[in-house]
Amino acid sequence: MDFTRTKIICTIGPATQDITSLRQLHKNGMNVARINMSHAKHKSAKAIIDRIHKINNDSKINHGKIGILLDTQGPEIRTGDTELTMDLKVGDEVTLTVRDQVDVETSSIKINYKDLIHSVSEGSKISVDNGLINFKVLSKDEETLLCKVLDGGCLLEGSILHIQMKDCYNDRQFAHLNLNH
Repeated sequence: MDFTRTKIICTIGPATQDITSLRQLHKNGMNVARINMSHAKHKSAKAIIDRIHKINNDSKINHGKIGILLDTQGPEIRTGDTELTMDLKVGDEVTLTVRDQVDVETSSIKINYKDLIHSVSEGSKISVDNGLINFKVLSKDEETLLCKVLDGGCLLEGSILHIQMKDCYNDRQFAHLNLNH
């Protein structure tokens, strides 16, 4: 068995997650299988890991074992699971809600961040998917935010939200990093 210092890391997705594709990638030099947990569900990640273990336990393996890298970005604020795609138009009013297991109205968007309501103020801007869709917070109560659509588009489940946090950071908090080069 040959050992190299260079490692080939392959991101595994829908086109490469079956065992035949994984074996082919391994045969062609893959040393590490990367699973992006921002997109993979836990169930599919487990299936990929099981397939890699099966390949690693194969006695005929002569390319070294495949390492597994779970890429976890950390907690993200995302829209919840839904069967529906929402086509949001400029000027529409929608409700963002943090209610978990409660069925919400079709004009409501479930959010997975329980502190969302306390993290934004009326007038705050909320962006979805890097600013493709934007909302302005009109009002809020204990469980919901009423928002106006500033920039519309199709909202899918699992979309990432970016929020303007109250009193988020100031320059003094990062002065010790000496970023002004």
